[in-house]
Amino acid sequence: MRTYLDCIPCFLRQALEALRENITDEDKMLSAMRKVLVYASKFDVRKSPPEMGMLIHRIVREESGCCDPYAEIKKRSIAESLKVIDKVRDTINSSDDPLKTAARFSIAGNILDYAVVSMQAEFRLFDSLKKAVDKPLNDDIFESLRARLDKASSVLLIGDNAGETVFDRLLIEQLRAPKIYYGVKGSPVINDAVYSDAIASGLDEVSEIIENGSDAPGTILRLCSAEFKKVFRKCGVVIAKGQANFETLNNASREVFFMLQIKCPVIARNYNYKVGDWVVTTAESGKRI
Repeated sequence: MRTYLDCIPCFLRQALEALRENITDEDKMLSAMRKVLVYASKFDVRKSPPEMGMLIHRIVREESGCCDPYAEIKKRSIAESLKVIDKVRDTINSSDDPLKTAARFSIAGNILDYAVVSMQAEFRLFDSLKKAVDKPLNDDIFESLRARLDKASSVLLIGDNAGETVFDRLLIEQLRAPKIYYGVKGSPVINDAVYSDAIASGLDEVSEIIENGSDAPGTILRLCSAEFKKVFRKCGVVIAKGQANFETLNNASREVFFMLQIKCPVIARNYNYKVGDWVVTTAESGKRI
């Protein structure tokens, strides 16, 4: 997916919010925003939005002097999610279809996206969880995923935001593959999950955590490590969470199942969705209109 004009003010908002979390000096903040504006003005819009996000957030980290500007936000969102993990697990295990219910809760957690819905995202979590028990999904695609999972000897679940890793753990608990990998960023960007976030959510107890070697939102394969690309190619099933993974893996050379909430009007418009839709799709079924 290319970058649209609508993407530019969104990235500027992200940069300003992240700087305010880590800089109190107004002049320093202004200087940093000017650098972001200069870069945004020169960005090649034929590239994907996550590529723009990668470079803008590098500026934010450099100017703020903080290697992980969203660290406290990530801790808070994981803590909020962990408060409800036992109750959600009970709901999943007592449901008629635990795998599908776990998938719904995993998608519910995707609301914890500070790139799109701003710093107040955790307050939306509980509303999202309330919808998870019976939220409609694409049944045909989900049943195709179920059939693939039944036969898979290995699964790669590529994570998105730190807070939703707790709910991804509950989804992994319903998988039966002998080998399960959980993919995280190689280094911090926005509130995306890195290795330490996955550990905090207990994902090391149910999967092998693998870093992708990149600081880009989403998964830009040409920027990922050789180890990650090998796992991506060889796994029987690949599931990718969130909008940025949808944007960056939609043209992957292999089948990828996507799970996400549509929070961006640009994505909604370009892929024939509505903001607020909960999506289980593949690149073929989610083809751009």
